[in-house]
Amino acid sequence: MNTPFRSVAVALVVILMPALAPRAFGQSCAPAPHVPIATETTPAQLNPLIAQMRDFPTELDPRIFCDGRLKPAVRDRTMDLVSGLFARLKKSLPTSIASVAPDGTVSEVQVTWGIGAVELLGSEAGFEYDAKSDLGIHVFLSANGTICTDVTEDATGREIIDCDACRAACIADPVAKIFNKLVEFEQEPSDLSDPGSGITFYGMVVEVTFHGARGPSYQVYPSRGHWSVSEDTWVNQPVAQKDLTDPAQMLTDAMMWINRYNDLACEYIASPVGFDCDRFGDLDDELGDYRNDGIVAAGGNTRCTSNITYRLLRRLPSVNIPDTVDALEVRCSNIGTSLRTCLGDLDCNNEVNAIDLGALLAAWGPGNGPADLNGDGEVNGDDLSLLQSNWGTCR
Repeated sequence: MNTPFRSVAVALVVILMPALAPRAFGQSCAPAPHVPIATETTPAQLNPLIAQMRDFPTELDPRIFCDGRLKPAVRDRTMDLVSGLFARLKKSLPTSIASVAPDGTVSEVQVTWGIGAVELLGSEAGFEYDAKSDLGIHVFLSANGTICTDVTEDATGREIIDCDACRAACIADPVAKIFNKLVEFEQEPSDLSDPGSGITFYGMVVEVTFHGARGPSYQVYPSRGHWSVSEDTWVNQPVAQKDLTDPAQMLTDAMMWINRYNDLACEYIASPVGFDCDRFGDLDDELGDYRNDGIVAAGGNTRCTSNITYRLLRRLPSVNIPDTVDALEVRCSNIGTSLRTCLGDLDCNNEVNAIDLGALLAAWGPGNGPADLNGDGEVNGDDLSLLQSNWGTCR
């Protein structure tokens, strides 16, 4: 076999190897730039981290509370931030909605949107925080002075708003969800290793979330801290909640989520072009449902297995899984929209295939034509390698 065709055979084997080598569930791979892999995959690695997550504080977070009350500077800055964001969100909300009477008559109802409540609840309003907690501010919109609370959950944990009772909320809630994504990308750290690149209070990342209605996850629960930023008072004074975490179940769940993330990330690393980016969003949604459903099932107790496991997944030394999944969905989508450099597409059909390979072999030797992909004046193995690295459809 002559040298060019021996090189071709080797190149084709390299091209086909990823497709011919299936990977077992839970098997890791080498990380790629901007795509980290979780390395904490064994009980010996995870059990000490689980123990740390279950070592709860005995006082309110001194970064934001003083003498049992939210620091005035934190409250003032929060309200300024929320007011500015609401002014932007309000521009996307309709000023009137259609109302259907029992007899079928349709009329137009004017809607005045407002900030119904600004609240802090969960770990930062109680004794479940740690050094890496973020400040989660929840804003509940009001329509004509009323916050919708006619909300239930289906079997999957998805919130269902009673649109007959809360027609305005049914319109506002999906708009708010889209707006929340925009705010997240704008104001949370652009570099997960550099919290200072986002909005922070005393080193804590600030996360503002708008809601068109108040669902079951945001009701007042016994023992759980619930501070009204807008009213500057406790809605519910926190006490030390009962520890409902099951360390063995935390280990099982954490390993399952880590393996699922690693499998997805490795598939993406192996073939980022044409990857189904929605799979990252689906995993993100499943993680959120796992956390929220567990809290609701525990009667609002945030010291439950699902919530503390979720927090563990955000604090793994190797990768913050929930935030990284979110970032990878955007990165994946951007790559899919972009046009990448496609050296080797010699017939300009937006694909590097056997036809281009044949054209390169036909031009083998000295020369600086289109097949000389690296411009060194010769078509040789270096050009063949460049063609191989771009094999497939150009996206």
